[in-house]
Amino acid sequence: MSQQQAVEITAKLYQCREQQIFLGGEDGFIQMFDKWKPVVEATMNKHQCSELPALIELLKLAESKPDGGMMMHVLNAVVCEMLEPTVTAH
Repeated sequence: MSQQQAVEITAKLYQCREQQIFLGGEDGFIQMFDKWKPVVEATMNKHQCSELPALIELLKLAESKPDGGMMMHVLNAVVCEMLEPTVTAH
């Protein structure tokens, strides 16, 4: 992966988080984060990996779901918050 690709992916993760905070407010985002963080952590444990490889595994699963696009957006936001906490840092 090139540095440019890494920067573009990072920007998209930040954008997903910002959009989720905008849509649900900080309190709504924290609730959503608390719901999905254990799923990411379980995937990390199952695959013995860090957040981003776990996200990739979860995104593969989300693709086949009826609301997969929204689920993918939420998962991106959650992993972004896990990697660099803003709203949940307190």
